[in-house]
Amino acid sequence: MTSSPGSGIIKVVSGLGVENNEKFRERWVRILACAGVKTDSALARVLDILPQSVTAARKRGQIPSGWIEKLSEQYGVSADWLFFGRGAMRPGSMPDAATGTDTSAADTGLQALPFTNVRLVKELNLEREERRQLTVENRTLHREKEALYREKEELLRENGKLREKVARLEERRERFPLSTGQPEEKSGTEA
Repeated sequence: MTSSPGSGIIKVVSGLGVENNEKFRERWVRILACAGVKTDSALARVLDILPQSVTAARKRGQIPSGWIEKLSEQYGVSADWLFFGRGAMRPGSMPDAATGTDTSAADTGLQALPFTNVRLVKELNLEREERRQLTVENRTLHREKEALYREKEELLRENGKLREKVARLEERRERFPLSTGQPEEKSGTEA
């Protein structure tokens, strides 16, 4: 395998020509399958490049190494699998010999979707877990808020009762002054 300096294009030299067509087609199929697309323009959207660039690369029979790197990172797929078809599709997983699907995400139900964007699924699962935790926390805070409202109502009732009691005591004090040995002061005009 050789790499053109500065071009970022990987060329596999076999004999005198650039990559034999069969290997290139296999690689192209793996790339399209990984991205979950069927057309050059759809692949261009996934790679965020011009459709003409995809068409030109396909016609030349050369796949830029940056595409392999981007797809590998974006979809959690082994670059070795993408480029050479060796090993498991996803690192740390075992390929199913019968179906050709990857079993790396069996716990999330992704085995039926062999070319799912694993990174997005993981982010979605993290978001769902965070949402569950926030929902639990929200319910707890709501219960605490309701308890505080009930406590506030009880305190307001108790405060009202105490104010009534103070008002009755002040009224009683005015009617029956305490004998302190001092003359009682009357407010208002004296007769």
